[in-house]
Amino acid sequence: RAARKGRGMPERRWDKFLDHQWDDKFMVRKKLAKIQRDLRIQDQQETDMMLQGARGVDGFRHLLSTRYGSIPCAWRVELDPGSHGKVSFGEFSQSCHQLGFTGNLQKLWRELDKERSGFVSMAELDGEAESGLREFRDYLCCRYGGTVEAWRCGLNPRGLPGLSEDAFAARCRAIGFGGNPRKLFRWLRTDMSRQELTFHDIDPTAAAALARADPCAEALGSGQARRIVTSPTPKAPLSPLAAALLTSPRGG
Repeated sequence: RAARKGRGMPERRWDKFLDHQWDDKFMVRKKLAKIQRDLRIQDQQETDMMLQGARGVDGFRHLLSTRYGSIPCAWRVELDPGSHGKVSFGEFSQSCHQLGFTGNLQKLWRELDKERSGFVSMAELDGEAESGLREFRDYLCCRYGGTVEAWRCGLNPRGLPGLSEDAFAARCRAIGFGGNPRKLFRWLRTDMSRQELTFHDIDPTAAAALARADPCAEALGSGQARRIVTSPTPKAPLSPLAAALLTSPRGG
C-alpha cells in the first residue's frame, strides 16, 4: 500500500481496488483454481500408476525379469553388455529406451542411485544375485586360478559344448562349491532359449578372448589385466614366403 501511495495512487482508490478484488467471485475463482490443480496432480499420479516407472525399482525389476527371464541376464545382455560392472545415467537411459520402458527415468535413477555416485551396478537391482555370482567367481579363481581353467578342469572336464542344469549342479557339488547351483544356473544363463550353460555364460570376456585366440585369455579369466600367460599358438602353418623370411639370414 505504501508503494502504491508513493507512486501517486490515492489511498482511497487503492482500498477500493483491494475490496473489489477480494470479493466472493475472487474466492470462488481461487477455490476453483485449487480444485483444478489438485485434479491435475491426481491425474498425473494415476497416469504414473499405469506406467511401470511409477512402481519404481520394483516395476523395473518386473520388466527385466519378464523380458529376459532374470535380472542378471538382463543386466549382462542389455544394461551392461561390456561387462564394466556399472553403468552411467546415459547408458542406463539408452538401455531403458531399447527395453521399451515408459516410466519416469529420472525418478527410477534416483531410487537406484541412492548414494548419488553417478553410477548403478547390478547390486542395486538384485543384491542376492550379484553377491552369489561374485562368490562363485571368487571361488573359481581361488581354486583354479581363473575361469578358463575352472571351466576346463572343474566344471566341464569332458569338454562338452555346454552343461545342462543337472550336470552343472553336479559339477558344482563335485568341486566343493557350497552355494545354490540351480540359482546360479538361472543367473548365469544369458539365453533363455538354451537349456545348457556355456563358457560364454560363465565369463563372456574370456570366452571372446579364447574365440579370437587371444594369448591373454587366461589372464582375463582370472580378473587380471591383459598379460600374456602362454605363448599364442598359430591356427594355421606359416606360408612358404613367411617361413622363408623367418629362416633366411638378415640382409641375405
